[in-house]
Parts: sequence; structure tokens; C-alpha cells
Amino acid sequence: MSMFRTPQVILFSEDVSRAAEFYTGLGFTETFRVPVDGEPIHIVQRWESVRRDP
Repeated sequence: MSMFRTPQVILFSEDVSRAAEFYTGLGFTETFRVPVDGEPIHIVQRWESVRRDP
């Protein structure tokens, strides 16, 4: 049976900061942000517990 190795979900939100705070509360960690300073327009977060090494 095939398994996902690196699942990726893309979500859009009018309030990126608020969405990121929600997912941080679920255990996600931020790995990328644009712009670095100020109100973000794009944030990448990762949830380590779903990563599986081959």
C-alpha cells in the first residue's frame, strides 16, 4: 500500500496571522514567512508528527 511521504495542504485566509496562530496551537511550527517583518501574506508551517522517513 502506498503512503503519503510529505503531505502538503494549502489554505487561503483573509487573516494569515490568525490562521497561523490557530495552527501553532495545534502543534505546527513556522518554517517560512513573507515578508519577514510586518503583516505576513504567506506563511509555511510544518507538523513534524506527520513526517515519515523512508
